[in-house]
Amino acid sequence: MPPLPFALFAALSLAGLALVRSLLRHRQEAALAREAADAASRREALRQHETKLAHALRINSMGEMASGIAHELTQPLTALLSQSQAGRRIAAANGLADSPIDTVLAANVQQAKRAADILVRLRAYVGRSAAEAGVHDLARHVADIVALSRIDLDRRGIALAVDLPGAPAPARVDPVEIEQVIHNLIRNAADAVEQAGRANGRVAVALAPEGAGHAITVRDNGAGIPPEILPRLFEPFFSSKPDGMGLGLSLCESIVERFDGSISAENGAEGGAVFTVRLPGARDMREREEATE
Repeated sequence: MPPLPFALFAALSLAGLALVRSLLRHRQEAALAREAADAASRREALRQHETKLAHALRINSMGEMASGIAHELTQPLTALLSQSQAGRRIAAANGLADSPIDTVLAANVQQAKRAADILVRLRAYVGRSAAEAGVHDLARHVADIVALSRIDLDRRGIALAVDLPGAPAPARVDPVEIEQVIHNLIRNAADAVEQAGRANGRVAVALAPEGAGHAITVRDNGAGIPPEILPRLFEPFFSSKPDGMGLGLSLCESIVERFDGSISAENGAEGGAVFTVRLPGARDMREREEATE
């Protein structure tokens, strides 16, 4: 064979072999990359599964702890309630009805009953049996919890502004649970103001109609919510507080959603944070009477 065609044939053969080898190598590398990606995906799925198991374990542990606490607190609360009621009867028998001491005892009775209701709902929440909602006046319950929160805010030197409608604001809720939500939001707002070191610290609570429902807003003039924290505010076990458990806002969201409502958070235009609870309205307060018949 002449040397030139032979050299050309050899060169083409070598080029073909090099191309085949390159294709095989790329194929092998692609297969290895797929195996590595599959392994990483399996590791991530395993990690997420372990995280969910750990989360479920913490939930169960906290449920057992909450049930035990509720059981232990029931007895002293019952004693406090009965002793306060007995004190009111003694005061009335001695002509001290409607006196300052009777007013204090009446407040003890009211708060002991409220604490007992909270414990009942806590045990129901742990047992996964949600409380039955009825039609209640939001304005009344917001006013009640604001009066309770005002004592704490006055002690901290934080002003509390309230804007409530003159007419009833009917909504289908559980009164104790919705009071828990508002109380938690007010307390968080006061904490934010205190942490910011505001000399003129203030918290504003408002209830207003919004479309066919109602909107409850809690504002503060604290430092606001950092952008990296805002998307995770309602995530269970996430907290920006050093000693926080990360359950308050998560529980608030669960309660509000159970009443077909929503809760949101944002930074105010003038600074501070704004939390808004939106709840669908009931037709009127007559629904409450019909529900109790």
